[in-house]
This record gives sequence, structure tokens and C-alpha cells, in this order.
Amino acid sequence: MSSSPGTQRAARRNRSIWLLLPLLCQAAAAETVVVSRELCNGLWVVPLAWTGESGTSHELTAVFDTGGSDLFIDPDGLERASGRRVQPGRTVRMEGVSAQGLEFTTFRPRVREMSHLGAALGKDFDVFLPFGAFDGRLIVLDYPAGEMRIETGSLPEPDGETVFSSRGPDRRPWLRVDFPDRARRVLIDSGSNGRLQLKRRYGLEWLHAPRVAGVSTRFDKYTIRRAARVRNPVRIANLEFDQPIVSLTSGTELMGVEVLKHFVLTFDGANDRVRFQPAQAAPVRMEPERGSGAIFRADPEGFFEVAHVHPGTPADRAGLRPGDRAVERNGVPVLDRGCRQLDEPEPATTRWGIDRGGRVETIELELVDIID
Repeated sequence: MSSSPGTQRAARRNRSIWLLLPLLCQAAAAETVVVSRELCNGLWVVPLAWTGESGTSHELTAVFDTGGSDLFIDPDGLERASGRRVQPGRTVRMEGVSAQGLEFTTFRPRVREMSHLGAALGKDFDVFLPFGAFDGRLIVLDYPAGEMRIETGSLPEPDGETVFSSRGPDRRPWLRVDFPDRARRVLIDSGSNGRLQLKRRYGLEWLHAPRVAGVSTRFDKYTIRRAARVRNPVRIANLEFDQPIVSLTSGTELMGVEVLKHFVLTFDGANDRVRFQPAQAAPVRMEPERGSGAIFRADPEGFFEVAHVHPGTPADRAGLRPGDRAVERNGVPVLDRGCRQLDEPEPATTRWGIDRGGRVETIELELVDIID
């Protein structure tokens, strides 16, 4: 089916923006470079080195996101490394930036405040690396091995079995997914620590009504996320997901880390191809979504704000209400809680320190299945 003229214009505009991204990566002598061995809440953390004009080397922390289109740097991270304050919205030219010895020919990030994203992630970071950061090389996200690698070469032609087309409405990677009544291209988004995020259609049969399951943190807003398990099996590339948990969205449809972690993914951006290598042969059954019944929103000022409380849950029985502020989790300030590892088991209970008029009250909450 042909796209509308408006859609075609948008696609051309997105592709033009992509070509202007100043992120052409120099070829390295080695065929394979491991740029990350750290996953924080499912997101790849990439250490960067920057040798400034003075010859002094500075360390920067980046997160890599296949769902990202633009390169950003946090003003606090830039000031710490360079000694100068640049206002958000400005673009800075940084020579001598590299990832594990793999040097970028040019590096021109736009300055943007990202402390709220670090608060939600559980780790402060300085740089947001988009999908085009390693343009011209293969990007391997090996979730089973916990490695992100950059390699030379190219993928073979799509065969519909292991290698697929990643073409979509823009230069980010997309995958065609078949639903009961239609097929859609869904964004492959390593920057989302969620599951499948879809619009309410495509003939999906819900096992129960979608309910509030969390808060999605974006660059410019927080969004309440509703989710439920669907009766339909959904096939992603070459692996079937049995009655997956699906979040509803009115925006971009995507597959997040809770889907991607079951694969070794290789992206060939130059040829718009992606390879899916399943880590298991049997159908995947997503684990239930667990919590205390309180849905929190991270605030960079040093607290978690309760955005929603499910009736009849441990949080509700403990008296938590929207607007309450949690400042500690298991005795640690919430912003210092650190990273949660993939497949790390949930504890039976969590202790929250709730600010009650300047006095911190400790509340221990049992974790239950919010979506079973």
C-alpha cells in the first residue's frame, strides 16, 4: 500500500535530518570493539573519553538508544568536563571523543537537560547516543552475554528467517510485526525498559482490562502507562511470545527491552537490515509485572512522587496517596539506588521512606502481581 504525500514528506524530512547527524564513526583497526558491558535497567551504558583542547582526558557516561534520533549532552556533564556552562538548546563541537578507542570524526551534541532521565534510570549520565552514533558499522546488542559490540562488515539480504528489513518511517530501526487483523512496523527501541507498546487495535483480545502499570519518562514529559496481558500470541521476528503483556500508547509503537533481551540483535544501518538470533527456542512467557500498588514518578530534586495508587493493594492499605513523596528506598536515597539488572528477581518487600511534613516515616510494602 502506498503512503500518503504527507507521510512521504515526513519520511524524507526525517531521513534528511539523519544525514545531517555529525556522528560518522572512524574505522578501527580491530574488527570487533566491545563498547559496553553494563546494562542499567535494561539500557546500555557506554563509557566515553574526551580529550579536550588542553590535552586533558575526561570521562563521560553515555546511554545508547536505538529509538533515539539526536545526540544530546547534559549541561552539568559538559560543565564538569569542560569547565564552561552552556545553555540548553545550543550545539557544541567536541573533538577527540571516543568509545573504547573507537573515535568519532565529529561530535556535535545539542545541550539538553537530562537529570530527570537519570533519576528515572537510577544512574546519572552525560550523553545520549542515538542509533546513528555508530553509522557505517554493525551494532551488536548481545543481551544474553551482556555485551554491546561494534563490528565491521554487513548483513546478508533479508531472508525473513533470521535477517529482516529494518526500514520504516525514519532512519531508526523498525520491524514488521503481524497482528490478527493487520501488520505494522514497530520501532526496535533499546531505550525503553518496557515490553510491547501498541495502540488499541489490531484485533488483540485482552485477558483483562488494561490498568495503570507505570510511568514512562521521556525527554519532555511523563506519561502514565496502562498495560494488560493479551490472549493472542505475538511473533516477533523468529520467536513467539505467549500472551505477552502489552502497554497502550497514542504515540510511537515499539518493542522494549523486555522483548529485546531474548535476542542477540545485529543492526546494519547502512543497508536497513537487522538480524534476530533468539536466545531460546520455546515460546516466551513474560513474567508478571510486580509492585506494591504505588506507581512512582522520579523527580531529579531527590524524591519519587506517587502518581497513582491501585485500590486494595499494600500501598493503598498503608495509606499512600498521589502526591506523597518517597525519599528513601531500602534505606538509600532514591536517586542513589543504582541500577537494576536484567532478570534480577524482585524482593518480597520494599521499605520506603516517606516524607511526612519534613519527618521521614518508614513504610514496608509487600510486592504483589499488578499484572499477572
